[in-house]
Amino acid sequence: MDLEQALQTPFCPMPWLHLHVSYHGRAQACCNAVIPFGNINDNSLTEILDGESIRNFRKKMLALQPDNRCSTCYRREETGQESDRTETLRKFAEKLPEIFDKTQPDGSTDIKPAYLDIRFSNLCNLRCRTCWHGYSSSWYDEAKQLKRTASDSAVIHNIENTELFISQLEKTGIVPEEIFFAGGEPLISEGHSLLINWLLEKCFTKTRLRYNTNLSTLEFRKKSFIPLWKQFKNVSIGASLDASGTRGEYIRKGLDWDRALRNREVLKRELPLADFFIAPTVSVLNMAQLPAFHLDWFERGLIGINDIKLNTLERPFHFNIKSLRPKDKVRCAKIWRQHIEKIRTIEGINDSTLQSFEACINFMEKENLDRYATKFDQETKKLDEMRNERFSDLPD
Repeated sequence: MDLEQALQTPFCPMPWLHLHVSYHGRAQACCNAVIPFGNINDNSLTEILDGESIRNFRKKMLALQPDNRCSTCYRREETGQESDRTETLRKFAEKLPEIFDKTQPDGSTDIKPAYLDIRFSNLCNLRCRTCWHGYSSSWYDEAKQLKRTASDSAVIHNIENTELFISQLEKTGIVPEEIFFAGGEPLISEGHSLLINWLLEKCFTKTRLRYNTNLSTLEFRKKSFIPLWKQFKNVSIGASLDASGTRGEYIRKGLDWDRALRNREVLKRELPLADFFIAPTVSVLNMAQLPAFHLDWFERGLIGINDIKLNTLERPFHFNIKSLRPKDKVRCAKIWRQHIEKIRTIEGINDSTLQSFEACINFMEKENLDRYATKFDQETKKLDEMRNERFSDLPD
């Protein structure tokens, strides 16, 4: 099966090529496939990668059968968006023949994961409106007040023993081609620092490093990551920023906008060859303002016109752009279509960038979830009172 054929089927290479370590150590095919293959704190990597659960999933993929755990990707693809599935297929297309040739009828294989997505903990210095305690330790106190966490501590260590995990990577013979770091906030995680230094000790400098970071810091314990990043062939930094200035700080509570701007300038100066893009979460909170944010950063030379990855939020439903009231959907669609026409004339614009904006409009208009609009009003008022803020005061 070649790439074009695979794209037309439900097939996904993740259970061969990818390992995602998530909340409380769950080992999953990806961040969206919530059914785990095992737990990194209870099972060895060998047990996980050759276990019955992952073998059954591989067999289902080889039979080209859809799976419920893949529904997020299917929904994105229906509206014309790039999904984690299609992105991974394109990135690792040359490995497709090997997957089909080297997988046994029982789903077992000698193929090692080439792509790791490690969430060491929920340690984070922000408490974003669209997030929750499971992904941000800073949410803990408010989550307790709202009775939305059963945890007895703010920090949840997904990997209890990072040194043991790294030794298992080595023992299993995994030489990662790519590692995606997210959080929490990955740059304040000790586990991230340990793994980066292990890669350098092993001279794995061809490993592609990909980040989703809130751009609040570029160092760990007063040591900059930039000298380390300079030793790698490929570093990609996605800044999880949703809007400019006051609105950006409102959505991502604890964000210092001026500091984020300074850190972007540092990266431009010190790491000019790194791939940098903004990776906003598209939600009710920024749908109308996001095009202006994109254009502003382009015009200021902070990004290229194609340096944006739109992540449409699915849950909570009251933040999903499908839950916008009809009149607000009409207004937002107009703003986005005007933006598309404006950037269409910019030299170097890619069709894929235009398509990503169009796909967000399609996503919004595909379904009516405005029954959650009242929930948005209620939740916003509740958090506004707790944080001494007012959504209605934000500049449009």
